[in-house]
Amino acid sequence: MHHNALEIARSTENPLAAANTLFGLGRAFYARGEYPRAEEAYVHAQLYYAKVDNPAGRARTFEELGSVYRVQCIYSNAEVSYLLAKSIYTSLKNDLGRASALCGLGDVYRARCKYEAAEEFYQEARGIHARSGADRGRAKALLGLGEVYSAQCRYRKAEVTFLHARDMCSSLRDDAGRANALSGLGDVYRAQRKHGEAEEAYRGAHTLYAKVGDKLGGANALLGLGEVYHARTKYSEAEAMFKQAQAIHEEFGSDIDRVNALLGLGEVYRAQRAHEEAGKLFHQALSLSARTDNDLGRANALRGLGDVHHTQQNFIQAEDSFTLALNLYDRIGNDLGCADALLGLGYVYRSQIKWDEAEESFAHAQYIYAHIHNNEGRANSLSGLGDVYHALFLYNDAEQSYRQAYDLYTGLADENGKGNALFGLGEACVAQAKYSDAGDAFMRAQTVYAEIGDGRGHANALRALELLRRIRSKHGEEEKIASESEDVEACVEACVEDNLDNKRPETATFTGILAKALATGYAKTDQPAYYGLSASVKEKLFTVKSFGDRQ
Repeated sequence: MHHNALEIARSTENPLAAANTLFGLGRAFYARGEYPRAEEAYVHAQLYYAKVDNPAGRARTFEELGSVYRVQCIYSNAEVSYLLAKSIYTSLKNDLGRASALCGLGDVYRARCKYEAAEEFYQEARGIHARSGADRGRAKALLGLGEVYSAQCRYRKAEVTFLHARDMCSSLRDDAGRANALSGLGDVYRAQRKHGEAEEAYRGAHTLYAKVGDKLGGANALLGLGEVYHARTKYSEAEAMFKQAQAIHEEFGSDIDRVNALLGLGEVYRAQRAHEEAGKLFHQALSLSARTDNDLGRANALRGLGDVHHTQQNFIQAEDSFTLALNLYDRIGNDLGCADALLGLGYVYRSQIKWDEAEESFAHAQYIYAHIHNNEGRANSLSGLGDVYHALFLYNDAEQSYRQAYDLYTGLADENGKGNALFGLGEACVAQAKYSDAGDAFMRAQTVYAEIGDGRGHANALRALELLRRIRSKHGEEEKIASESEDVEACVEACVEDNLDNKRPETATFTGILAKALATGYAKTDQPAYYGLSASVKEKLFTVKSFGDRQ
């Protein structure tokens, strides 16, 4: 039927009528997600407009072609099409047309993560629309700017921009624009862990998309809701949202949309330890992204695979995946992606006891996160640095890192992060014989773990408190600071008693981590405290070291 329509249009004796018919068919195909057919119709329409010397028609057609190429991730063709449209609009002194083409160029550069150039295009378009009194165009440019600020983690500026766009669209009774603004607000709130506000924004967007019949917009709102439920560990609800979005994208969406649905679903499965299923979805996303030259999708899929490999202790594959992802993020200028990949590498190196590489990765990630004002990433990086410093016997540095991480997690209302930071802080304080501080940290950690229902964390905190009691009891006085060698002896004996005698190899917290750290460091000849240990404790130390290696 569609090919018959094209034939009828092409066979008409009136070239202008044929061009207009083909242009209309292109829009119809685009709305249905039939992008190759839309491209074919627009290409033929452009030829007919050229035949009758209709530059306005050619400009409109090039602009529509740019959108067709953009949604298929064919960015070079999209850029050329928008530039041709902009050039013709400029020659016709059609400012509004030129502004529309500039917004299209902004969309292309934003998709390529070239945010500074995208911002310039959107700002220029916004200025033209403002001078022309075209509020609908201004709102569209504002939406693009909001997306740029959100991608750059400039969340306050993004929120203000989206709110401005929402209010403008409301006054214009533009429900589609309002939906886009609400969806953008949902992304901003979700990135700041404001899950209640994010859910409300996404639901509002979904309702409006349904009202205007925008199935793809509705699917993207479902993806946002899936991310919110995932962050709240409501995995069944998250899976349902992602699967609904995936079904819509399979029928109407672009390859970028399909990749995003696969990635979201993969992360939900990974969070539930369904690693095989997650790996398959990440591989599908990787293959689809590579086929469409979607570097951001490829990088995100590789990062997901890195997490899966790391969990499965396939450290070489994990390191390779994160490194490839890092290179792609760096190439497209995605700072957040670079930081996330570096954080993943830090975890992999930490698991392999490659402390220098882990420290470098965590520190670099923390620097980028601070630069883009991403407090969640900063907190995770600082917590990782705390682990590294503790293992390297830099206990004061470890303490400061955990304290900073705790403050950030508190601001984010991340209870699990708070509990883990407090636990690490307790360990760092024990190593410095700051027993009162350690006890306070462990007590607060066990309270947090109990409140969020983390049974394992709660049990580990209670066990750490018991071990701390034994160590302090061994010293005779609770607040007395013994010599370094005596501290080591007490810790090692407690570790041996708790882990080996009770045969609890699964305990990799206070006892296991401390034993491994002590064993790794104090077995070196440049550690003064090693010489003060008795022969029996030295033997226990190496027993614990071999036990720690098996863990």
